[in-house]
Amino acid sequence: MAELGLPPQAVPAAPDRSPLWPPGLAGSITHSATACLAALTRAPRLLGLDIEPDAPLPEEMHSLVLRPDERDCPDPLLAFSAKEAAYKAQYPVTRTLFGFEVMQIRIDPPDRFTAIFRESIGPFAEGSRLEGRYARAGGHLLTVVTG
Repeated sequence: MAELGLPPQAVPAAPDRSPLWPPGLAGSITHSATACLAALTRAPRLLGLDIEPDAPLPEEMHSLVLRPDERDCPDPLLAFSAKEAAYKAQYPVTRTLFGFEVMQIRIDPPDRFTAIFRESIGPFAEGSRLEGRYARAGGHLLTVVTG
């Protein structure tokens, strides 16, 4: 908040556990067992973060996370994390819960991805895209979506 010229303020949780950012701000919070990150921007921008331990996504999760057209994805963990970041970016706008099947991820190495809505959700029409970036460092995978 200081970077945006604002005094520190509490960020309470809504009943759905999403952060209640101060007026005029948008942000995202993510954590793993060993790392925690938060980022802010001025609203109405979109922002979503996800951090995961950089280890293979368990095989039993593939069918839950990957759409049939993503089953040949070379990096299922990246697809999972990218969907999480995209979900967090869109949620303050749509206030809609949905499953992994709603987003399709296209990976563009070395550090970019696109999340594509495969259903219309709120103001996002089917085919709408959210752009993201990813990085691996310190034993973690970090994905970020901005819009």
